[in-house]
Amino acid sequence: MKDIFNLALICEIAAELRAVDTSFDADAFVAHSMHGPNKLGLIGRSARIADAMHVYLPAHFIESASIIEASLCPELPPTGNIDVATIRYMPHVFFVQKYGLDDYEVAMRVQAELTKRFTAEFSIRAFLVKFPEQSYEQMLAWADDDNAHLRRLASEGTRPRLPWAPCLRAFQHDPRPVLELLERLRA
Repeated sequence: MKDIFNLALICEIAAELRAVDTSFDADAFVAHSMHGPNKLGLIGRSARIADAMHVYLPAHFIESASIIEASLCPELPPTGNIDVATIRYMPHVFFVQKYGLDDYEVAMRVQAELTKRFTAEFSIRAFLVKFPEQSYEQMLAWADDDNAHLRRLASEGTRPRLPWAPCLRAFQHDPRPVLELLERLRA
């Protein structure tokens, strides 16, 4: 799967960002993203691309987030599956996870948009750790949302253990909040 983030896909991501922000240095972004990726796995490559976004997008997360949002493809249909094609947004999710923690509201908005195209179940975990009450309230709201992908995020994002993601220790010690979310989603 690591080969998904090859030169062609990185160039596509660069072109999408450049289409929104004409000052975005697409060539430098591609070079930065491709530096040493053969040694990295899927997660490492995604993280490297996220770091390149941080270097070549505006310094302020709020500005970068707006560019990322504007570069996204249309939402998946309600029954759309996360597949190999949608994994292209993994670096975007990692970008929000790493660089959005100081802009909670904007980061939540971007994660909602990303999860309608891929999933933000990886990035949301950092917010559940740093802002447990506020993020849990957001998960409760998403559990009741009309959008199936946001409801899925409420479920998947709060799993105490998730492949490729850090464990949520608080939910491992006390799973009752997760059970409350699942109860809402059961119907």
